[in-house]
Formats: sequence, structure tokens, C-alpha cells
Amino acid sequence: MARRRTVGFFAAFSLALLVHLGVALLMLFSVDFESPFRVQSSTPPKEVVQAVVVDEAQVRAEVERLKQADLLEREARKAEKEALDQARVEAERARRQVERQREAEQQRMAEIQRETEAERKRLDALRRQQEADRQRIELERQERQRQREAEQKRLAALAAQREAERERLAELRSQKEKEELALKAEEQRIAELKQRQEEIERQRVEEEQRLAEIKRKQEEERKRLEQARVEEEKKRKAEEQRLAELEKQRKETERKAQEEQKRRAELERKQEAERARKQAELEKQQAMTQMQQAAEAEARDRAMSRLVEQYTAAIQRDVQNAWLLPVGSRRDLSCILQIRLGTGGEVITVHVARSSGSTVFDQSAIRAVHRASPLPVPDDPEVFDEVFRTFNFEFKPEGVT
Repeated sequence: MARRRTVGFFAAFSLALLVHLGVALLMLFSVDFESPFRVQSSTPPKEVVQAVVVDEAQVRAEVERLKQADLLEREARKAEKEALDQARVEAERARRQVERQREAEQQRMAEIQRETEAERKRLDALRRQQEADRQRIELERQERQRQREAEQKRLAALAAQREAERERLAELRSQKEKEELALKAEEQRIAELKQRQEEIERQRVEEEQRLAEIKRKQEEERKRLEQARVEEEKKRKAEEQRLAELEKQRKETERKAQEEQKRRAELERKQEAERARKQAELEKQQAMTQMQQAAEAEARDRAMSRLVEQYTAAIQRDVQNAWLLPVGSRRDLSCILQIRLGTGGEVITVHVARSSGSTVFDQSAIRAVHRASPLPVPDDPEVFDEVFRTFNFEFKPEGVT
């Protein structure tokens, strides 16, 4: 654009210069340069004198006219020069303006190039991000396709299984009475299981009551020992005061030193015997406390084992219900997963601690754990932090169709 403006300016300047030159040439060629002294050879001699007189007047007039024309020409040249000078000044000013515009245009073009480069980089980053998103979406679509295919195969297998089940039921209609007897036996077994569970619950309540009673007795024993320690401290201080008094009496009554020494020796012997008796009693109480603590720990361990087995079975059941058999994978595989849970059983991380040898099977187990989240966990925060905060879980879906 700046170059176009510069070319237009110089074209206008050239046109103005040509117009001024044309005007000057027109003025120059309009002057009559015919000589006043030209000889008229064809006129008669007697008319020559008259022609000469006329020619001198014409010469003077012509000279005057030439002077006026010269003056006008000089004024025209002066005006033309001034116009040319003004045109040069205007041209220089226009050139400088064009130069400044060209510099500004170059700066603006440089800024546009920088912005274009930044925009290109941003578009490249956006294209890379779009490509990454496209790849991720494609992977997710493939994964969903694989899951749909696996689900379709599983549904087809279930349909085939249901068809076989209908055929088997048709064949087993003749054995209905045996099935009813077996059903009654199963109901009786379920009733026994319920009764056993109630018995286990009753034992758990009794165990909790017994533990509470042991804690209460331990608290009473601790208070009793604390009171005995305070009383022993009082006795010790009283004894120290009494010994100090005896020492003072010994110094004051030197003559009774031997008797006092025997009495004090006897007193020390009795005190030693008393201390030995109290030490033995304290050791006996400590042994009883240790036995109670061991019994309490054993009961707590049994209760914790039952609780851990209960929740481990519940977790195994939930994960197994959420698991989908991968296409082409065997059902007799197993793997060990390291699971980290948050409060409430929310699954935070799942890692393979021991692989089954099949990456597809391991990944299906991890997905099953995430789908089963939140997992069933005990309400006791100590049991949760000790056992279920981070634990190893063996996933062994034997018998899953």
C-alpha cells in the first residue's frame, strides 16, 4: 500500500511538471521573432523610405513588446521556479511522510507476522490437542466397542444357557417331587444357617460385653493400683520423716546407739520383707493384667478376623458381580490387586501386586474394582485404617460365567 501511494505521488508530480513545462513553451513560442530589419526586395525604391520609417516605429514597438515579453517570461520563470521549489518541498515532505508511513507499515507488518506466528503456534498446539483428543476418543470408542462385543457375547451365552436351562427344566419336570424335597432340605439348611448366624451375632454381643467388663475391671484395677501407689508414697514419706527423727535421736542420744541400731536393723528387715511382699503382689497383679490383656487381644483378634473375613467376602462378592469376562480369557485365572481406599470405601487407586499372566484379565479385574466402588468397609475407623486403608485383594472369579 505504501509503495502504491509513493508511485501515485510521483505520477502526480510528473504530470504537474509537464503541465508547467508546456505552459512555458507555449509562452516562449507565442513571441514573434521576425526581424524588423528584413529587406523588402520586391517593393519599389520610392516606397522604401516610407517602409523604413514605418519599420523603425514597429521596431520600437516590437522592442517594447519584447521587453514586456521578456519581463513576463522572467516573471513566469520565477513563478515556475517558485512552483518547482514548492513542488520540491512538497515532494520532500511527501517523501518523508511516505517514508514514515512505510516504516509504520513495516512495523505493523512485523507485528502482524509476530501475531501470525503466535496464532500459527496456537493453532499447531490446538491441532495437537485435537489429535490427542481424537486418539483418546478413538481408544475409548474401541474400548466401549470391545465391552459391547463382550456384553453381546455374554448375552448370547446367557441366551444359550437359558435355552439349555429351559430344555433341562423340561426334562426335569418328571423329577418335580425330588426337587421339592431338595428345596425343603435347602430351606431347612438356610434356616440352620440363619440360626447359626444369629448364634454368631449373639456370641459377638457377648464377646463385646465381656471385653467391656474386662476394660471396666482393668480401669478399677488401675485406680486401685494408683491409690495403693499414693498410699505407699505417703507411707514412704512418713517413714523417711520417722527415720530422720530416729537419726536425730541417735545423734542426741549416743548412749542408746547400739539399741537404736538393732531396732533400726529390725525395722529395715521388716521393711525389706514388706517391700518384697508388695513387689511380689505387684508382679502378681502385673501378671494378671498381662493375662487379661492377652485374653483381650486374643478376643479382639478373633473378632477382627471374623470381621475381616466378613467384609472381604462382601468385597469379593461385589467385585465379582461387577466383573465382565474378557473375550478369549479363561475363568480359572486369579491375580492379587493392591487397593487403596478412602473413607467410606471409595476406591482411590488399584495396582496389580501379582499378575495372573494375562494383562487383559488383570485390567478387567481393575475395572471391576472401580465399578464396584464404594466397597463395603467396617464403620470402625481403627479396623478400617489397620486393615482396609491399603490391602491386597485376591481376585479369583472361579465359577463366573
